[in-house]
Amino acid sequence: MFTRIFLTGLIVILLSCKKEKHLLDEDAPAIVLLTQKPWILASLGFDNNNNGRIDPSEEAIEDCQKDNITHFYVGGTGLFDNNDRSCATGIGQYPFTWTFTNHQTGIDFLYDSAVIDRLNDQQLVVSKVLSLSNNDPIKFMLVYRH
Repeated sequence: MFTRIFLTGLIVILLSCKKEKHLLDEDAPAIVLLTQKPWILASLGFDNNNNGRIDPSEEAIEDCQKDNITHFYVGGTGLFDNNDRSCATGIGQYPFTWTFTNHQTGIDFLYDSAVIDRLNDQQLVVSKVLSLSNNDPIKFMLVYRH
């Protein structure tokens, strides 16, 4: 349930944490890479072992989320599209606003911000460090592809 709520609110409640390393395609500006095509959710989960990726044992994406598309538009607007396979959230499409932060290593949304772990012409990886009930930090990651 947390995953569904988190994803539904992804655009509004997205992600913030301290950046470890920013991987940006040096041949294209971040605005072009982010806005050139829609992004399809490919993977999501908690990076339990802190290796910077979602391992098979950490994967939490549901079938109904695999067709979710996020559009980032030049000018700071965007659209989250739940597409055909809905996770019964009641949200089909959700418009949002965004801006780059921290020298294009983060994205600020209306209510929160995201760290961009990787952005190139094929992949967008964003993350957020969350605190567990015992205050231990854990990184939640979302991986998008074209």
